[in-house]
Amino acid sequence: MLKTLYKLFLNSFGISTDTRTIQENQIYFALKGDNFDGNKYAEMALEKGALCVVVDDASVLINKQDKPYFLVSDVLDTLQRLAKYHREIIKIPVLAITGTNGKTTTKELIYTTLSEKYNVFATQGNLNNHIGVPLSLLSITEMHEIAIIEMGANHQGEIAILCDIAKPNYGLITNIGKAHLEGFESEDGILRTKKELFDYISNNEGMFFYNLEELNIHDFAKSYSNIITYSKLEENSNYKYKVTNSKIASSISVSDITIQSNLFGDYNAQNLAAAYAVGQHFKVSNLQCKHALELYTPKNNRSQIVKTEANELIVDAYNANPTSLRLAISQFLSLSNTGKVIIIGDMFELGTFSDVEHQNMVDLLENNINGFEKVFLVGECFSKTDVKHIEKICSFTNREDLERELEVSKLQDKLILLKASRGIGLEKVVKLL
Repeated sequence: MLKTLYKLFLNSFGISTDTRTIQENQIYFALKGDNFDGNKYAEMALEKGALCVVVDDASVLINKQDKPYFLVSDVLDTLQRLAKYHREIIKIPVLAITGTNGKTTTKELIYTTLSEKYNVFATQGNLNNHIGVPLSLLSITEMHEIAIIEMGANHQGEIAILCDIAKPNYGLITNIGKAHLEGFESEDGILRTKKELFDYISNNEGMFFYNLEELNIHDFAKSYSNIITYSKLEENSNYKYKVTNSKIASSISVSDITIQSNLFGDYNAQNLAAAYAVGQHFKVSNLQCKHALELYTPKNNRSQIVKTEANELIVDAYNANPTSLRLAISQFLSLSNTGKVIIIGDMFELGTFSDVEHQNMVDLLENNINGFEKVFLVGECFSKTDVKHIEKICSFTNREDLERELEVSKLQDKLILLKASRGIGLEKVVKLL
């Protein structure tokens, strides 16, 4: 059945899991979730021109024996097996990227760099989980020469599953920090899960990239020989880089070139270095690397520098966890600009660690309160924290309350950092700044 489905796939317009956006001649996979059942929309998919539909509920086939249905035991498992089969047929290099912070930005930087020389496929948006990775793999065509697959996880074992599907021969872990603690239960759980990528790469004698300064990664990677490293401190790294200035945007010097990026924060320097290291391995020249990395401008609410008529903004509102938020606050404090305002929202998926981690952030802000003109806290978690400097720190239960405040108290000539988990929707307040 899988080979028959694959032959249809090769003559299709790709895969769809949503009848609202399905296009003619696509194959519809009727996935299920906690609040939906794609089997119920199989007939609609065919009405909209689907080539065939893959379902796992036999009841939807009643009186439809003449229509192109594939009845399987599990639709998600079939999608994953189809993607794995496709990966086994395509022979191009696949680079898998994971990490607590910076994996999407690093993916985009590497994609931009490698695209100077190759036809590159890279994960689109946030398609980096047990559904997104198979969909990404099935989007790779015979025209692509290299693929970059981002891998995310919020439970142990997920990276190992994704590696089994994607079969990467190159791997890169950006860093390992605090995120999704609700699913991982501990920092050690995060470490073991991210390490699953290294385990797969080393067991299959692939190439592994990492920052030598990430000591928890170095602990398990140092004995592996097929590695490429980068660092701003370690002389024995393959690519030693230097952070070249303290401007808002990150800039590095490496191999006799200086790369001035459009990304906020010195912590993005290691992401630039990672892209440079990967580019060099794949024979992208120094000047091509420089051109690509200086041209890249984020448009995904990650480390964006945005100038409005009234203010200069740093929009990093796509995600937040204790590690990334602490880094952003520290970097923001290091800037010499006056009139600094910080707007931060709740960090999600922290489970039993949530209260203490949100209070830790408030304590960090209060210990450095003279570095800010104003602090806005947004979300139910931050609203429960103990705030002492109430003259400088304002707390709002939700984004809508913040928006009402900003409509009244117009900010002017400020440097403003916005950072929160995606669910807060902090990017929506940009129009008021």
